[in-house]
Amino acid sequence: MVGATQGIMVAIRGAAAHMLRWRTRPRAMSTVALKASPTIHRLIRDHQLEGMAMAATGPKGTVIREDVEAALAMKQEADAADLTPITIELNPMTTHLFEQSLMPTHAVTNKKELVGYFTQMYALRRMEIAADVLYKSKLVKGFCHLYDGQEAINIGIEAAASRKDSVVTSYRDHTWQVTRGEPMKNVLGELLGRYCGPAKGKGGSMHMYKRENNFFGGNGIVGAQVPVGAGLAFAHKYKGDGGVCFTLYGDGAANQGQIFEAANMAALQKLPLIFVCENNQYGMGTAKGRGSADTRYYARGQYMPGIKVRVRVRVRVRVRVRVRVRVRVRVRVRVRVRVRVRVRVRVRVRVARPVHARHQGAPGA
Repeated sequence: MVGATQGIMVAIRGAAAHMLRWRTRPRAMSTVALKASPTIHRLIRDHQLEGMAMAATGPKGTVIREDVEAALAMKQEADAADLTPITIELNPMTTHLFEQSLMPTHAVTNKKELVGYFTQMYALRRMEIAADVLYKSKLVKGFCHLYDGQEAINIGIEAAASRKDSVVTSYRDHTWQVTRGEPMKNVLGELLGRYCGPAKGKGGSMHMYKRENNFFGGNGIVGAQVPVGAGLAFAHKYKGDGGVCFTLYGDGAANQGQIFEAANMAALQKLPLIFVCENNQYGMGTAKGRGSADTRYYARGQYMPGIKVRVRVRVRVRVRVRVRVRVRVRVRVRVRVRVRVRVRVRVRVRVARPVHARHQGAPGA
């Protein structure tokens, strides 16, 4: 039984890793179904036309070179259309110590860029849901802090930043590890205690890290990453490499004393540091209004400018981050909670037998 159970668990883990593997582009249909010569199949793969509908005008319904060239022309035309500029109007921004006239009023993007953002966010959401399933199946040992619902913050910042910029965040760090270049299977492997993980399976959910791409990890101590971010920003200024540091923390950590100390030092030293307060309305189970006397997190530190961002449109995050100033960003995420209560009631009924029935059939009756 022990061997069978272990075999089932290994099969479940393998299936989960296979089904939820992140791909940079959608799964392509096999070209084996097409009737074509090996040379044509290779031509289709070289032009990345797998899964694309194409005519078969050759003998007996086979695909010939002219069909591949026609499909390639259609693909190039569609790609060119996807690059057509799209202008998105932005609502007036809520700011602190910023002149409203300096704030952008629109963003220019295109279909290809937007689809790319959505694809990344969807993949990250599926990874976090998979991690949730693994945790509830008791395959993840230790803590498991998820980031689902906040993917737009991650993708928006990465769209405006570069790998020379540093990122340090809290213990909700799975998606940041992926967007900083780690394969998704390695992140899930870390949760499962596998050697392929970024910490060789010993760090778990809260201690992702990728130094070569300037990701300085998740931190298990609430608010402890903010002073680290100040130090990283000082390193950028000292080296003069033009990089900035993004230090992220939640609204539950916003009242930590070390955050105010780091903000004071950053303002004194004029450090290239962006404070990002990810406000999801609750610090663990405590609503923001019960834990903070002032919930205008973007205005904390009266000497530092700030912008309030509502992450319902990811382009807004990119635009505001591209301002490239020492700014405090407040993020508001809508959270919908549904609670289902199931009550089981067990009732035991005991019926007493009548006296005359008890004595029926007794000896001597």
